[in-house]
Amino acid sequence: MTAFMKTLFPTDISHGSVGGPEFLTDVVEMRSGLEQRNCVRKVPRARYNIGYGIKTQEQLDRVRALHYIARGRAYGFLFRDPLDSKAVLANLGIGDGITKKFPITKTYRLGDYTFIRRITKPVREGLQVFVGGKENDTWKLDDDLGFLMLNEPLQRGKIVQASFDFNVPVRFETDYLPVKLEGHNIVSLYDIELREILHEPSLEQ
Repeated sequence: MTAFMKTLFPTDISHGSVGGPEFLTDVVEMRSGLEQRNCVRKVPRARYNIGYGIKTQEQLDRVRALHYIARGRAYGFLFRDPLDSKAVLANLGIGDGITKKFPITKTYRLGDYTFIRRITKPVREGLQVFVGGKENDTWKLDDDLGFLMLNEPLQRGKIVQASFDFNVPVRFETDYLPVKLEGHNIVSLYDIELREILHEPSLEQ
C-alpha cells in the first residue's frame, strides 16, 4: 500500500497556489477540420503549482521540510483547495431499507447536467448529516476512504445529505526541489507541482 500521511499542506501557501481538475482526452482532427474526441479518463486528477504561494523564507522552509519528510514523490499528504473545499447539503444516497454505508460525494450542476465527484478525504470536524431533512448524529465517518456509516439502515425513500469541508489527497510531482536565491533573504521556487492521488474511481454517471 502506498504510504500516506495525514498531514495538511500549509494553507497560507495553498491560498497562493494555481491549479484545479485535469481530465485526459484524446483529440483526433480530420483533414476536414472535424474532430473525434475520446475521453480517456473520465475521473479528473487535480494538479496544483504551489511555487506561486511561497513568499517568505519561513514558508519555503516548511515546504522543504515536507518535501524531505515525504521523500519527494513517495508519500502522499492532504491539500486544501482554496477555491473548492466545501459541500453544502450534498446528496449522498436514497434509502432502500438495507444500506447503512454511503460514499461521500459532491455534485456539480449546470442546468440539466451533473458531475458526481468522489470525496475520499472529508474533514470530520464540522461535518453535519441530515436524514429526511432532519439533522442526525447517529453516524460514523471513515475519513481514510470517505464513507459515511449510519447506525441503522436508511429507510426506503429517505435521502441522506451532508455538509462538510474536504481535502484533496496529493503528492509532490517531482523528487527534485529547485530553489533560486534572488537576493538577500529572497528566494524563488518555480513550477513545483502537487498531483492528486486517486484512491477510488468516481461513481458511474
